[in-house]
Amino acid sequence: MKRTLFTLVLLLCTLMASAQIQRKILGFTLGITSKTIVYNYLKSNRIKFSTNEEGEYVASKIKFAGQIWDSVFFTFYNGKLYNLDFCINEDSTPIQTMDLIYENLDKSLSRKYANYYNFNESTNENKVYSDNVTNITFTYGYLLGSKSLSIMYTYLPLFNRKLSSDADEL
Repeated sequence: MKRTLFTLVLLLCTLMASAQIQRKILGFTLGITSKTIVYNYLKSNRIKFSTNEEGEYVASKIKFAGQIWDSVFFTFYNGKLYNLDFCINEDSTPIQTMDLIYENLDKSLSRKYANYYNFNESTNENKVYSDNVTNITFTYGYLLGSKSLSIMYTYLPLFNRKLSSDADEL
């Protein structure tokens, strides 16, 4: 009896530990990976990218979650990657295809992170999953007149430090 109870508790702990939101995406660990490592990865894999006004790397045509994404935004604070935003828009992908991509990703996220779904922050166009360390914001809707699909991973400790630093400048 004790052995069975111990096995069940161990199994439950294992399931809970494995269900945490992933911080490792494309081989990069949010909150740890440096800007230099991302730069070297993009260069060595011959991925087209640029740097925008905010200092983000904006790459194109990266495969993730079974999709080729039009744009991927790599955002840094103090030289560490804290945000990855994958985007597809209707300019390059037919809406019917985007609908299918949305349905597949929505099912996968719901299945994998059901315990982390945040009802308070989610809307009809945004779904938010959070374990209070990492957020996943899944968005599908119209932005600036065209339909877009986005999945964004944010490492909250660095994001909050950046917000605090920005507020201190006021």
